[in-house]
Amino acid sequence: MKKLFNLEKIKALSYPPFKTLMIIHFLLFFLVILVVSRIHFSIPGFSVKGLYQFPNIWEFFPWVASWFNIFLTIVLITLVGNEFSFKTFRQNVIDGLDRNDLIKGKLILIFTIAVYTFIMVLIAVLIFGLIFGISLLF
Repeated sequence: MKKLFNLEKIKALSYPPFKTLMIIHFLLFFLVILVVSRIHFSIPGFSVKGLYQFPNIWEFFPWVASWFNIFLTIVLITLVGNEFSFKTFRQNVIDGLDRNDLIKGKLILIFTIAVYTFIMVLIAVLIFGLIFGISLLF
């Protein structure tokens, strides 16, 4: 399992568009969150500031993060496509890996990207929730 993770990590990190799209994903998410937090829009019964307070923040931030899943999808599609384009899939089979192991490696990569997204949203929720929660106290 660790061997498959290291193999996928090496392949992903050596591919420059992977790094670029992951950085764009991270920056766009935080940029949208920051821009929306600065909007002062209020309708009777609804306020944008209410989206940044607990418990509403737990629903709002994952919803915003879901907008940027297209970047993660593009990353995964290009990584799998490159396996066949550069014949690394075939070379790994020749070198002794089973096809099921290669599929497991891709699933590990998908799981790793999902954990990255979860941690990114969790950190953003905690930071913005505490900032806007403390600002209400003063």
